Amino acid sequence: PETKRKITGMITNPKVEFPVLVHPACIVGNKKFNQLGKGTILTAGVILTTHVNLGDFVLINLATTVGHDVHIGNFSTIMPGCNISGNVSIGEGCLMGTGAKTLQNIAIGAGSVIGAGAVVTKSFEGKVKLMGIPAVNTP
Repeated sequence: PETKRKITGMITNPKVEFPVLVHPACIVGNKKFNQLGKGTILTAGVILTTHVNLGDFVLINLATTVGHDVHIGNFSTIMPGCNISGNVSIGEGCLMGTGAKTLQNIAIGAGSVIGAGAVVTKSFEGKVKLMGIPAVNTP
C-alpha cells in the first residue's frame, strides 16, 4: 500500500488519468450502489454485493468476496481468496493477506496488516498486525 501511495503521489501531470480496471469475470453488483475509486483494480472472481465503497487505488485480488455496506480505504490491498463480511470498514493503506476473513460489524484501522488465513472477530485500532484464529495483535 505505501508503494502505491508513493508512486501515485509522484505523478503530478493533470492529463494522467487512473482508470478503474475490472476483470470480465467479476461481479461488481449494482453500479448505482457501489462506488469504485480511481485506480481501483478488481481481478478475476471478485464478488461485490451492495453498498460497497472502495477508495482510490484499492486492489482486490482473485476470488475475494465483499459483503454489503463495506468500506475499504484508499491504497488498501486485499490478497486472493479473502472474505469480507457485511458492515466492515477497512482503513486506508491496509493489507489483507491471502485467505483472511473478517466477520461482520468490524472496523480495522488505517495502516494495519491482516496475516494470511487470519480470522478477524473484533475491531482493532490502526497500525496493528493481526494473525491467527481468532486474530490477535502481534508485535
